[in-house]
Amino acid sequence: MIAYACLWTMNLDQRMLLLVLLMVLFQACFPSDVVTSARCPAYCICADTVIVCTCADAPSDHTTLDSFRGIEYIGKIFIHSCGKLVITSDTFAGLAVGHEISITNVSSLTVQSYAFRDMTKCPDQLTVRDSGLELLAENAFAGFRQAKHVWFRNVSIGRIETGAFRHLSDVQYLYFREASIGTLETGALGWLSNVSNVFMRGRLAVGWLGPALLRRSTFGKFMLEDAKIETMDAYALVASSSRFDSIELFNCRISRVSAGGDGAPLDPADGGERVHFFNVAVAGRLCLGTFSNVLELKFEQCRFDRLSASTMRLRDVRSVALVRSSVGKIDERAFDAAERVRSVRFEHALIDHISGGSFSSLDQIDYFLLLSTTVQTMHTEAFRNCSIGSLIVDSSRVQNWQSSSIESTTLDQLRVVDSRLGTVAAGVFRRTLTAKFTFKRNNVTDADPAWLADLHADQVNVSQNRFSNQVHFSNFSFNQLHLTGNQFRCQCTSWLDQMIRLQAASETPSHCTVHSNGCADQPRRPVVSFANFSKRHCVAVNDHSDGTDDTGGGNLIHWQVGPLRCSSAVPLWTECTCTATPSVGDYPPTLTFNTSVVRVSNCKLLHLVDNFAGQAHSLILHNSTLLVAGQVFNSMDKLLSLTIVDCSLEMKQSRVFRTRNPILQMRLENVTIETADAGTQWLSQIDVARLIVDKSRLGHLRSLTIDGARIGRLTMNQNHFRSFNFAALKAIQIGQVDIVDNVIDHVEGVPSVEEDVENGKRLCFANNTVPCSQYQSLHRAIDSNANNACKWSKNRCKHSLSNLSNDDFEHLQSTGDAARCKVLPPLLWFPFVLLPQLVLSHFHNLL
Repeated sequence: MIAYACLWTMNLDQRMLLLVLLMVLFQACFPSDVVTSARCPAYCICADTVIVCTCADAPSDHTTLDSFRGIEYIGKIFIHSCGKLVITSDTFAGLAVGHEISITNVSSLTVQSYAFRDMTKCPDQLTVRDSGLELLAENAFAGFRQAKHVWFRNVSIGRIETGAFRHLSDVQYLYFREASIGTLETGALGWLSNVSNVFMRGRLAVGWLGPALLRRSTFGKFMLEDAKIETMDAYALVASSSRFDSIELFNCRISRVSAGGDGAPLDPADGGERVHFFNVAVAGRLCLGTFSNVLELKFEQCRFDRLSASTMRLRDVRSVALVRSSVGKIDERAFDAAERVRSVRFEHALIDHISGGSFSSLDQIDYFLLLSTTVQTMHTEAFRNCSIGSLIVDSSRVQNWQSSSIESTTLDQLRVVDSRLGTVAAGVFRRTLTAKFTFKRNNVTDADPAWLADLHADQVNVSQNRFSNQVHFSNFSFNQLHLTGNQFRCQCTSWLDQMIRLQAASETPSHCTVHSNGCADQPRRPVVSFANFSKRHCVAVNDHSDGTDDTGGGNLIHWQVGPLRCSSAVPLWTECTCTATPSVGDYPPTLTFNTSVVRVSNCKLLHLVDNFAGQAHSLILHNSTLLVAGQVFNSMDKLLSLTIVDCSLEMKQSRVFRTRNPILQMRLENVTIETADAGTQWLSQIDVARLIVDKSRLGHLRSLTIDGARIGRLTMNQNHFRSFNFAALKAIQIGQVDIVDNVIDHVEGVPSVEEDVENGKRLCFANNTVPCSQYQSLHRAIDSNANNACKWSKNRCKHSLSNLSNDDFEHLQSTGDAARCKVLPPLLWFPFVLLPQLVLSHFHNLL
């Protein structure tokens, strides 16, 4: 008990000295096989497997740790109780340390460059604790390798220079805990090699965090936890040219983000699995482009002042998610030109402002999601010139949705459901193209009557919504409309009543479904059927067959011009059918349409000249034989979409599809094209965001056919071409070409394909049937091209394609000799090809 009490009253230095004396006495009484023949470093006590160095008895001018040169092996080294200590280059050169180097209670420690160079064996653990470090110099830990832990605990560090841990390799943990660091210079933890874990956690304080902290490193996990950072460079977390599993920030506060630098000299990461922020607050800008080339980028329960722009573009990220986080402002160009980002998701988030241009020029984005998110203001041109698979707003709130906030954007699906919308301005989706537009179960406080202006959607579904004011569905383009179960303010609305009547009176299958819409005089009043309200309160006006208009509610406008009998529900829909076949010499009718959508169908022969005009945004030609002469559509200055289905087209002039203004979509489906000669420029100088040609019989596609055209995306699927010249692609100013499942009688211009792909035109040429004599050249030019946009690029070949319909072609594999051979005479085909294959197959079965 007395010995224990005495031990307890000693300070740490006295206990350490007593421990060393006991170990020395122990070694003296019990001889060991390990004997050190070299001298013991100055002011150190050496045993066979332990060296203890202290500055307690050293003169004040002795501040440099003596070299361990000449000692071959030692188990542990303890260095403690120094006021000022410098570890110089090659201090541990030639030394093998089995277990540990421990440095404790040093008030001012400096580790110079290459202090641990040329160690024959590094210890399992290097520990620096309860000390103050003035400087970790560049390359201070170069050569330190194959260790379990490099540990800094309860330390203050003045400055960690660039590359201080350069070539630290094969270490399980590099650990800073309860540390205060003045300056982390550019790449302070850079050039690590195969370090499993880099942890900075536990009441960590950093004064300045410089750019590219982990540049050119290979590591498993980097974790920054419970940290307060006074100032951080905007590109501090760029893992430039690094490979890693995860970067994680937990419970961090960043007081200021430096505005200096633009990240231009920095490369993105070579590849990472995951970047995760949890409960991180950033007072300043955060640049998402710093996190490219990772599979997952997630911010959870975070607070950001701004998501900002930079010269580094976000690209090659599987998913970006902000969950239960708040953002003051998403700046212009914050996501500018992001590429190959599969999904961007805001969930349970709060966003004050989405600025104009925040999401400009997004390309190849599969999903953009606003889920249970509140947006105060979505500004004009927030989305501009984007290509997105699905843009979904679900269970969210948008207080102020400004005009043209989604502009000139191409989508597969635009879906707004179960949301609360405040002010919705006119033309929210201006010049936006989508295959499906779904607007369901929303509560809209104040929608402009022209809120859908200049939108084109193949299918529009507006159902089960509550509009607090009266809105009009006009000035937009669609092929099919489903308008059901909505609630409006009770008002005599001619267009809605007209749509109900037009659908009921239609002699052909209508592309509009309008029913079960209701209205209420004031909020919280009972909802009544709109049809019943119209009968009781609105003036019924008889239909007019002479073409005169009437301002009364509920009327249909019927009119006859030439062979066409038309009915209109102004301002939304006009339905026309042919009632007679024009006689020879009859002048084609002049057609002026003042509705958003016009559908003409069931004409045995309809002459089209320069006679289409008016306010139509969408023109649908269906089940007709059309004789086209002149630039028919050039006077339709508001046209957004042209759809031709189940028609035969005979064209006698060039540039028949030229329009005055660029249009969003032109679709030809089950169409037979007949031209006066093979070189007719029927697609020349068109300007369209998306051109779809599907299940059609086309003549010759040559460079003159499509000369000078501007096409955002060209899709040709399941068509039959008499000839196809790849030089036509050179004549198009085009983004992407998908040519799939077609039958081509003759292929021309194959050598130009590689040149077109190299010039940035993404080409997918797959699963087409081509002449076998041309298959090999196509295979070399397309299938083996590194820039091929197809996930697969196999094509088929067939002998003698001429004069055969699509149904006559057999499905042949693209591999094997049969798909690649030259055409043989029919009499030689059996003995030279089929018979040897049968003999080899029989021989293989015998084996």
